[in-house]
Amino acid sequence: MSRLLGLYPRAWRARYGDEFAELLAARPPSIRDRLDIVVGAIDARINPQVPVAGDRERLLGGDRAARSAAIVTGVLFTIWGVILATSMVPWESNLAPGASADLLTVAWVSGMVGSLLAPVALGIVIARCGRVLGGAGVTGAILTAVGLLMSALGMGVAALLALAAGVTLFSWRANGRILSAPNAMAFAAGSLLSVAAFLLFAASGGQDVRLVLPVVALGPSWVLFGFGLRAPRLEPIGSSSQARHLLGA
Repeated sequence: MSRLLGLYPRAWRARYGDEFAELLAARPPSIRDRLDIVVGAIDARINPQVPVAGDRERLLGGDRAARSAAIVTGVLFTIWGVILATSMVPWESNLAPGASADLLTVAWVSGMVGSLLAPVALGIVIARCGRVLGGAGVTGAILTAVGLLMSALGMGVAALLALAAGVTLFSWRANGRILSAPNAMAFAAGSLLSVAAFLLFAASGGQDVRLVLPVVALGPSWVLFGFGLRAPRLEPIGSSSQARHLLGA
């Protein structure tokens, strides 16, 4: 029984181990039960949904550093996006930008600092909630950070694709764990709209500047992300009920 119970993550055992052990003792598992238990343990490790005791107090619901970093990132991206969207001119048009040199400098600095600060915010999220987000969520956060850094370095389509993939993965895993569904959707939408805007603008040969307007959504999506961060609201799927189901109880 101890070997079967030991297959599950420590967080799962801490919360449901006693009950599971009682069920195993009351009804010794058959070979089929043992296989079901192994499958359940694999699922519990791939999709962790139970925080370790005490983690709730350390998670992002009260983590000012992560929230502040995300919100400031959003403000910086908003400044960058607004100036960029209102000053962009067609490529090779010889037209003067629609903003002064000072404003363009402000936009560039805001975008660069935001691209450096965003990975910090995501790094804190990984450190605090990596267990809850699982491998897919952590991978998404890393890809999002890498995509933003690559974008700041002007690495073009590769950066945009990394950002799009990362935000999609991260938002999917964050939904219902550290973000509400509306916040997760808004965060994904802001980044994906920005990616689509740059790709469509490039596809137009850099001529239709109206296609750049959606980049303005990136900043507010990060602000909402920061304000929306919270400790996971978890009702673990297949936790105690899984233990009973596996043994037919």
